[in-house]
Amino acid sequence: MIDRTTFLTYSKEEYKEYLFPDKKEFYRFRDMFLACKAISFCRTNEMVGWVNPKTVQFCDLYKKEITNSIEEFQGVREKYGYLLPMRQMRDNLEFQKKFKEHTEYLANIMRNCIVDYNPAEKVLSEPEICFVLYSHPELVKYVKKQTRDMQEILFKKGKARYVKNPDSSILRNANANTVQSVPFNQRDIDFEVSAVMDGKLPIKDIHFKKLPEYLTKHINTIPSYRFDTLVKGIEELGVPTFGENVMEQMRLLFVEHEDPFYDTGCCKWGTEPVLTYMKNPSKKVKEASVRKNPYSVGVIKYQYDAIQDLALHRCKELHDVYFNTWKNSWHYNDDRENPWNLLVLWECMIKNPSVKIQKIYKELTGDKQYW
Repeated sequence: MIDRTTFLTYSKEEYKEYLFPDKKEFYRFRDMFLACKAISFCRTNEMVGWVNPKTVQFCDLYKKEITNSIEEFQGVREKYGYLLPMRQMRDNLEFQKKFKEHTEYLANIMRNCIVDYNPAEKVLSEPEICFVLYSHPELVKYVKKQTRDMQEILFKKGKARYVKNPDSSILRNANANTVQSVPFNQRDIDFEVSAVMDGKLPIKDIHFKKLPEYLTKHINTIPSYRFDTLVKGIEELGVPTFGENVMEQMRLLFVEHEDPFYDTGCCKWGTEPVLTYMKNPSKKVKEASVRKNPYSVGVIKYQYDAIQDLALHRCKELHDVYFNTWKNSWHYNDDRENPWNLLVLWECMIKNPSVKIQKIYKELTGDKQYW
């Protein structure tokens, strides 16, 4: 048990070092704790379904020998958390023996499974399989359909090579090396695209030939603020990989679905337009971008009269639409609240306007100032 002096002296990290100076021992008991934690739901959660009677007995043993034995004064559980049951396991050799016996009992059941006809998930509950995987990650080969929890265990154990069709939600807690160790033929394009956007998988190492079809079907599900990494990768592969027509369609898709933010007060982009990252986009792509967001004309290096004309007229059009929509609203005070500002466009975005463009700007603004 922990006395008051220990509680006041040791931080959680210091107490961990004190209990488990050997890192191997720490990870062994941590896995034992996590396995028991996973299987403990079998005793209380009716949603698990049928559970082997021996598993129920083991859960009762875990409760009796480990969790019920943690009697600490107030604050200890909050401070030291999982280290307390780990300490109980370390000091209880009989429980360690029972843990090993039950692990092997369930592992042998899995070894007798045939994936195509009688996979492990048909004879064991998911928590029971997770329990086994903490000790025998290789036995996941007897599982036909891996769950997210199973895959997360494999990632944590450094056994990502056993993962099949990984769920993209597990990327959050995985590093790049782990993600890249999932075999090429065992991951799908959905996972790969998420990994590319997270910077954990190079685009050249994914099923990039599937990207055009994937974007057509799923671009609505990708937040536009995450487009930049994906667009940069696609541009690196470029026309030699996809061909001119497919590159054009992908570029137009990104432009159509982007939602870049521009702070007119600071004359600064919050989210750069995807046009920024495109190499030699066509006139059609440039004009589509400016039509969607006239401020994007500012990222075009070599502006021409037609694109500046389009930007000015489109900005005026969007300004008037916004004004007519909100002019009677109680919170609309003046044009400073309008996100579409011709003066900002003119001063911050338009480069080297010709006499013709200067005339168009004056005609659009007249005597009115857009602040």
